[in-house]
Amino acid sequence: EQQRAEEKRREEVRVVGREWLKNNLPTDAKAIIVGRLKQDESDSQTDYFASSTVSNVILGFSKHTRDIFSEMRKHAANFEGTAYLAEYNKDYEHREKYSMGAGYYLGESKYRGWIIEKEPIYNRERTIEEFAYTAGSPDGIHIKKNKADKNINKTDDTHPNESEQQSVTTQIQSDNLHFEIVDYSEKAIALFGDTKPIKDLLSAMGGKFNPRLTYKETKKAGWIFSKTKREELEGVLNLNNNK
Repeated sequence: EQQRAEEKRREEVRVVGREWLKNNLPTDAKAIIVGRLKQDESDSQTDYFASSTVSNVILGFSKHTRDIFSEMRKHAANFEGTAYLAEYNKDYEHREKYSMGAGYYLGESKYRGWIIEKEPIYNRERTIEEFAYTAGSPDGIHIKKNKADKNINKTDDTHPNESEQQSVTTQIQSDNLHFEIVDYSEKAIALFGDTKPIKDLLSAMGGKFNPRLTYKETKKAGWIFSKTKREELEGVLNLNNNK
């Protein structure tokens, strides 16, 4: 009975997803750019290495099937879970198109965390069915609207939305350490400064270190966090008392 109820729920989600894809999957799209959350299922004691996919999100569409990492990075910024992959990092580029390989993917590891892949569209109806559940899920679609779409019906006195406002920067001097938090993208913030002494703490908070973030038009090492982590991060760094 419980299994039937769950399948009914999943089918209801798929119905919503099918309709969305029928209306929004571009007719000239050749591939879907997908974010996948991987969970490590490996057993080091038996030399068994495997992973499972916990969640999928649709990040965008492509008019070609070529595996181009710069294109994957562009769409990574659409979702907070993959936002840290938007900056170039050679170690995140995996080319495993060989027997038993995992194909082309962008991410830290094929066994854990978020990765980005490109799924070719060979048959439109089959693709719609394959991604119906993802598209129908509440958090399954993270596609950035075109600028033209955002400006539809705007008047001259329309105020800009949050993503169009000037970025917020917070600086702090604490225990002889200097930190700076900046809005890095629509979904992410970046932490710069003397972070090495607290790198384990930042990692435990879900931060992703990247040695080549763009900061004031230069490349600089820093940590990427979801914007939802800003208040917690400020609290940990005692920023609230030093703004």
